[in-house]
Amino acid sequence: MLDFVEIKVKQNKSVTEIVPSFKHNGHKDLLVVSNQFRAVWDESRGLWSTDLNDLITIVDILIKEKYIETQKKYNEENKSAAFYPKYMVDDETHSLQAFQDYLKRTSNNPMDLNPNIIFSNQEVKREDMASFKLPYPLQKGSIDNYDELIGTLYSPDNRQMIEWSIGSVIAGKAMETQKALVLYGEGGTGKSTILDIIRSLFTCNNGTYIAEFNAKDLVSGSNPFATAAFKNNPPIAIQDDGDLSKAFDTSIFKSIISHKPIQINEKNVKMFTIQPRSMCFMATNNVIYYSSIDDGMVRRLLVAEPTGQKINRNHFDKLVRGIQFELSGIAWHCLEVFNELGIDYYKDYNPVDMLGRGNDLFNFLLDHYHEYKNAEYVFGDVAYSSYKMYAESSGIKPLTKTRFRSELRAYFDDYKAEVEIDNKWVRHAYIGFKTKKFVSTTVKKKEKEKLETWLDLKEVQ
Repeated sequence: MLDFVEIKVKQNKSVTEIVPSFKHNGHKDLLVVSNQFRAVWDESRGLWSTDLNDLITIVDILIKEKYIETQKKYNEENKSAAFYPKYMVDDETHSLQAFQDYLKRTSNNPMDLNPNIIFSNQEVKREDMASFKLPYPLQKGSIDNYDELIGTLYSPDNRQMIEWSIGSVIAGKAMETQKALVLYGEGGTGKSTILDIIRSLFTCNNGTYIAEFNAKDLVSGSNPFATAAFKNNPPIAIQDDGDLSKAFDTSIFKSIISHKPIQINEKNVKMFTIQPRSMCFMATNNVIYYSSIDDGMVRRLLVAEPTGQKINRNHFDKLVRGIQFELSGIAWHCLEVFNELGIDYYKDYNPVDMLGRGNDLFNFLLDHYHEYKNAEYVFGDVAYSSYKMYAESSGIKPLTKTRFRSELRAYFDDYKAEVEIDNKWVRHAYIGFKTKKFVSTTVKKKEKEKLETWLDLKEVQ
């Protein structure tokens, strides 16, 4: 029984019609977005369906049941009648047209489909909004091929970062971590290999939890439809060859990573707003540009770099084939890594190596770290002279003195317009060099911390 339709018996002259009547009553079995059909709850499958043909089939089954019931009732009462079941599949009945007209008038209920990862051994309720399940169960299993592959391509710390990121999605906690993962390194070092494993984990014949996005379009301002990739609000967004080296405006991308509302602008579709849930995974050969140390991208982008070690091609292909039979174990392992480390493990993460490559001022200060860390004062004019020499030797265009002084303040606890030293007033004094900004840090996991996830692990074992 669907809550948005009632099958009625109508007497029309000499014909008794069996017709679907669509109701405006806060439907929960029908998903309507922008007054268009989005999905219908299919009780027989225990899943939502985005196929209008499935809705037609379900309603027509109800019509047939009502037709048989009514015919039987008339026979028992010795009544004769000509019946006309107005099936939706039959264009001459205009039942489908009636439904389409109904969509234009009924209220929207734009809930997102597939907000969480569903495995084959999980029970699904209507409220889970799932339209498909992954074809494998979430359970502990062998990961020998995966273990050798990722253990060769990535160091233990970088492997842990990758698995924590994947685990956050499985746990349904990615929106709380407010992180994105960037795989940075030369071509052919294993970046796309990881993304392909993620695709295998979260894609099947019936659907995918992944959208393909373009980071450059999001930060360059050149493509007004860049956010359209997130229109279905998937748990995961991936790009194989991203570029954040020339970021004009990172505000939209930062909103996506921090899961703040964004407007979806799609061609020929009315703009609408979503709260993005996607965990972004991106591979890049290019250095990431950071506008300043306080740029939100600094704390939100986790950067994992391959080791550069190679695997014999034949053996590599063998490992990749073997991984397809280890998806259950890989998913289980990544969830365990996330639960063990905790949701806040990378809260204070600082990508020092990438900052040194992607921000010239940071790199200059990194070179002068030992000089400035114990200095009582660092004076702006003196520092700027050193900076200009650094810029000249590095072949980069230096910041103006005014901008240099302004950005330098982010690296110190205090700033005074002038201070008196030896009976002389000296301008632009910076005090308390922030050494923590130059140390890559993570938080220690809490002892015996239990992380609640949306998954009932007892249910899926």
